[in-house]
Amino acid sequence: MYLDLTSIKNDKNVVLEFAEKINLETLGEGFGNFTSDKPFLITGTVQNTNDGFYLKGRITGEVHTNCSLCLSNIELKVDLFVERLYKLVADEDSYALVDFKINLDELVFEETVLNLPLKPVCHHDCKGLCPVCGENLNERECSCSHEEIDIRLLPLKQLLEKQKGV
Repeated sequence: MYLDLTSIKNDKNVVLEFAEKINLETLGEGFGNFTSDKPFLITGTVQNTNDGFYLKGRITGEVHTNCSLCLSNIELKVDLFVERLYKLVADEDSYALVDFKINLDELVFEETVLNLPLKPVCHHDCKGLCPVCGENLNERECSCSHEEIDIRLLPLKQLLEKQKGV
């Protein structure tokens, strides 16, 4: 979805308002293990300034993924404020404007991906999975031994167990 700015390219007093729905499915692969079954909503304004076209907006939506600790399905709400300056010749402080159009799909994708957590969790005190049997420790405790042994002391433990058996 492209936002056409030709109607305001010669007028610096006009503010262009927009509201568009963007589907992440149209963005192709590369969104990791995050999925979305509902479109994102991007609303905002664009104004022609002396420096370029200043976009100010809000992106809302939701993505589904798995908790990185217990692997249960979770839903993450996305509510982002975005500000960007677009220029015909981009520099380090702006984004490129091609044919007086802004690619809203690219904008929503970039901002969403950059603001998603690297290791999403279902809640802050998630216990995760048992490393021995794989039981979800949030649902119930397992009977596995969770004794941690320093591998450097393992020969000493084996020697002690051998002496007890004699």
